[in-house]
This record gives sequence, C-alpha cells and structure tokens, in this order.
Amino acid sequence: MTVGKDGKMQNIANPLSVGEIYNTLDKMQDGSIVQLYWDTNHDFGPNHYSLIMKIDGKWYNFNNNDARGQDGKVLPITFVLPKPDEPRQDRPVYGIYYNSSDYADGDPERNFR
Repeated sequence: MTVGKDGKMQNIANPLSVGEIYNTLDKMQDGSIVQLYWDTNHDFGPNHYSLIMKIDGKWYNFNNNDARGQDGKVLPITFVLPKPDEPRQDRPVYGIYYNSSDYADGDPERNFR
C-alpha cells in the first residue's frame, strides 16, 4: 500500500478468500513447498513471507516462530475466517507462490494466486 500525493491510499490488495486458499492448496501434492505472503501481526496488510509444506494432506508452517506442540513439533496450520464478535484469529493470505509442477493438474501458467 502507498499513499498518493492527494493523501488517498493506493495499491491496496485484498486478501485471498479462505475458499481460494484451500482450492489452490488442496490441489498440491504431498511434499510440495509453498511460499505464503500473509499478515502475521494483524496490522493492515501483508507483512511476512513463510514457507509451508504439505505432509500427509496437511500444511505445516516451517517458520521459526509458528505454532508448536508441547513436544516442540510443528503443528498443522488452518485458514479460518474470523467471527465478527471475536478478536481476529486468522492470518489473511495475500499471495501464494509455488512451483507449477507441484500442482496436481500440472498447469504451467499457475505459479501465483
């Protein structure tokens, strides 16, 4: 996002819908590694890139500060919509970058959502 000379915000990107995220990620093969560009600090807009990997049909964030279990193992991540009456619990995704060969249909044009 930038602010123009007239003081108006410009270049604002909307986050991807939860459906669009899952429609993209669910078609990836196990072992796929994907880069997310997302909001991890709950300020307006994306602020962080993370690498996630699909293992046994679940996605794991291998960022150094993501959720860990009591045993220290990485926990699977989910993408959920916040409830209007609760503090925001989600981390909106603004970009998904991946190798098209990991995509189940092999479409060479797909490498970003």
